[in-house]
Amino acid sequence: MLRRAWPHLTNEIVDRAGEMHSRINENSSPAQWVQSNIDFHGCVFNLAPSPRMLDILNGLIAPWAMYASASLRTDSYNQIRAAEGHEVILKALQNRDLEAGISANIAHLNIAYQTLASALSVSHR
Repeated sequence: MLRRAWPHLTNEIVDRAGEMHSRINENSSPAQWVQSNIDFHGCVFNLAPSPRMLDILNGLIAPWAMYASASLRTDSYNQIRAAEGHEVILKALQNRDLEAGISANIAHLNIAYQTLASALSVSHR
């Protein structure tokens, strides 16, 4: 999705992503954090001229929000790791480095996945 949105990235959007990043770091409740996270990623992804892909992505947001919220409750350090991931994503946007942005997004998504996968494997023992 980032690859499709990339040609439409402007300085204004990068600045908005920076504002969203700051807002994420100010939020303390998991619900506020999750919404700010959605806004951060959405300010770029929503640039993609792919209505069908955006519909699919938007349809995944509600289940993802539950997943991310559970990830934050399972390991409170995830919020710090995710903020660090957002910083790397933001730097890639500022530097207009698409490949770094894609890599940073993949690493960022793996934070919640790894936490929950670990928690689920421990609870099933």
